[in-house]
Amino acid sequence: MPYAREKPEEIIFAIVLLCLGVIGTAVVYYATFWGVGFIDWDSFNYIAVARSLAEGRGFVYPVDPRTYAPLTNFPPMLSIVLAAFELVNIDAVSAARHLNAILFGLSTILMGIALKRETRSPVFALLGAFLFLTSSTLIFYYSFALAEALYLFFTLLGFILLATYITDGKRYQLILTSVVLSLTIMTRYVGIANIFTALFVLLLYKKRGYLQTLLDLIILGVISLAPFLLWMTRSYTTDPTGDTSLNPAGIQQVEYWFTGKQHYIIMFLTIYHTFNKYFLPEKIVVGYEKEQLLFILGLIVVLITVLLYFGLKKHGDAFYNIKSLARSFPTFIIYGIYFIIYFAVIIGVTMFGKPVMVERMILPSLLAGLIIIITGLSLTWLVKNRVVRIATVLISIYLIIFSLSTSIKSVPGYHNQGLGLGRKSIQRSESMLLLKEFSKSKTIYSNYPWALYLHTGEIGYRINDFSPDVASAKDTVIALFSYEAVHSPEFAHKYSEDLELLASGRHISVYLFKSHVPE
Repeated sequence: MPYAREKPEEIIFAIVLLCLGVIGTAVVYYATFWGVGFIDWDSFNYIAVARSLAEGRGFVYPVDPRTYAPLTNFPPMLSIVLAAFELVNIDAVSAARHLNAILFGLSTILMGIALKRETRSPVFALLGAFLFLTSSTLIFYYSFALAEALYLFFTLLGFILLATYITDGKRYQLILTSVVLSLTIMTRYVGIANIFTALFVLLLYKKRGYLQTLLDLIILGVISLAPFLLWMTRSYTTDPTGDTSLNPAGIQQVEYWFTGKQHYIIMFLTIYHTFNKYFLPEKIVVGYEKEQLLFILGLIVVLITVLLYFGLKKHGDAFYNIKSLARSFPTFIIYGIYFIIYFAVIIGVTMFGKPVMVERMILPSLLAGLIIIITGLSLTWLVKNRVVRIATVLISIYLIIFSLSTSIKSVPGYHNQGLGLGRKSIQRSESMLLLKEFSKSKTIYSNYPWALYLHTGEIGYRINDFSPDVASAKDTVIALFSYEAVHSPEFAHKYSEDLELLASGRHISVYLFKSHVPE
């Protein structure tokens, strides 16, 4: 039997999508010219635990040069992946940069694949991949030593497999879906939203009757949740000594704290504004909420009209209803459900758990938003109406210009200045160069030990543990960071007569301890 040849347009689509993926990898390498960015406590945990795993210590991180604490407040997957790089002599910090660059390219390709399956249109699929590639927000977070890049990659892959199972119904596809979804929750705990989404989707579609659907739910639930439950059991039965005492709030990330019911309005506005900034200029996001709501409601009305148009229209002898339409667009349904469940999860965590909203917690909604918007545009294009098609083209052009312009404006800054605690001004400062020189030969006390570790590979002691009685003159160095919420001016003032300033900069001051004898 002769093999089926790929159509020319399919080959062109694959080549262009592959090129976009390669460009995506290059963009992250360009953005991280000064190395991968750091966000204090999070990046420290991922990097330190990866090194500990490679050294055979297990899931622990250093509290000081002589003490290690077990990892209990972060999932382990990113550290496991970085540890694999460490085993082949690639340092975890460099590995994070390489991993994120590769993941950004692969995620761009997966976005195109997901939309191609959904829209059957190479043009709209490439549009979605391009918008993913040029999103300044995604480039920013893919340039940090954080778990977001790995989580979004697993989310894209897992939902592609889930959509494939809904379409084809082969059990091995469900097993693969379950395995990948287990990786999402082992990368970020908010991955529980991915699993809830998959369970709800299986209930919604019920491909093989109630008993088979129940079996599907059991397979998905057991495989996807088992590693997470084992890890949580280990975390809750492990002594988290030193785990919470190191983590300050508000370092190099936008955090919003809520202390009463009246502030939940601020929480919802934060989510609303952050999501809108993914697709609208920042100048019109704040202060024009009513106009935006009217615009969004108008888009929803248009989308519902299109869905009803295709859901109720006769095509030949077949009568297509809403249910058949849902079966034709499983990815659209999956991400629509995920969008709702994800926000329900993070709002629930904020209301009943830790009362803090970190801006990057909202990031996965950008992924869902792109899928939903591009699929919606592809549907409106199918309406053979000149006005509707012109509107579709204009919206697409706007999204391209907006996404491309924001990335062109911001990415060169990442390239020139660096990101977060990994920025050029910190790396190249006289203070940091001096600390790197001292890290192997002197005892260092710091008010920001995890930042010290990320740059020198040595944790040092916490400034609270410093005592002149045990400090050794000429062998004890004090590193005081002044960065975001980290400041310790009272320490320098208290021991002013015992400290010799060696180097001082915008973010770091380095002192040599010298025992002062009163006259």
